[in-house]
Amino acid sequence: MRLRAGLRPFISGAVLAFAMLSALEAQAPTPRLLAPGVVSTGDIEFGPALTPDGKTLYFSKGSPGMKRAMWIVVSRLQNGAWTTPEIAPFSGRYNDIDPTISPDGKRFFFASTRPTDGGGTAPKKDFDLWVMERTATGWSEPTNLGAPVNSAGSETTTSVTADGTLYIGASGRESGPRTGRRLYRSKLVNGRYEAPEPLPAPIDAGEEDSNQYVSPDGRFMIYGSKRPGAETALYVTYMENGAWTSPAPLEAKLNAAYSPYTPLISPDGTTFYFTSVKGAFDELPPPMAPMSYSRFLEAIRSPGNGLGDIYELAVEALSLRSAR
Repeated sequence: MRLRAGLRPFISGAVLAFAMLSALEAQAPTPRLLAPGVVSTGDIEFGPALTPDGKTLYFSKGSPGMKRAMWIVVSRLQNGAWTTPEIAPFSGRYNDIDPTISPDGKRFFFASTRPTDGGGTAPKKDFDLWVMERTATGWSEPTNLGAPVNSAGSETTTSVTADGTLYIGASGRESGPRTGRRLYRSKLVNGRYEAPEPLPAPIDAGEEDSNQYVSPDGRFMIYGSKRPGAETALYVTYMENGAWTSPAPLEAKLNAAYSPYTPLISPDGTTFYFTSVKGAFDELPPPMAPMSYSRFLEAIRSPGNGLGDIYELAVEALSLRSAR
């Protein structure tokens, strides 16, 4: 979808950005930016997580290129609006990403490069999974999940069901030609996590599977997958008779318009959240006249610039069999 050429020179950068996104949204369900200017800004934001009451939001925020810093920040819902995020008390030094909160709100999982040698300060070269417990005064100190959950590979995205089962997106856990991440499941037995087992076909696509959301009851999963010969997209699969059904694209137009990832459904089952790096300049033809410097700065520093924003959408807009 393209803007009329005659209008482009007269539209400010920010309006141009939103106009392009509106054109995309005309062909797809209509997500909206989550708290534009507060949560979704001109920076890199991704990977939302909510407390069970829906009033505290954690998400990842990265420095340009995500090469220097990726930290977890927190925002709170007050008087119907999200507050300016702050760096979470446990984050801000090492790379911390992909927060996940258990359905009962008692455990907080995240991936981090923080050292595990006890006294060292140098970050790890790969991500491990860490967990915090809810206490009377907040979250406990982070604890490395250790083996067999963590490995010499890199463990990142997580999702946890009501019975404690942990779903993990990881790479490098096994030898072989595959370089992308794949999905694993680790059951909680007598308070300890068992060795993660890879999810078999039809979940495993052989290239890249990660960014999973599993419903609290474990009945369905939404996850990002790179299927052979296709672009990365969100898929949905259902647990039936003890096995996962063949994954189907979550919503074709949504996938095409936003290339969504880091899916999340709110604890009350009404809202679907995701991250998108689609922006106003994607597939946009050159303007009829050069954009002014001030307008260009406005566009590249605003939400929708293609770096990464968090969106929200009513769950009912998706073709899910169940939202809980």
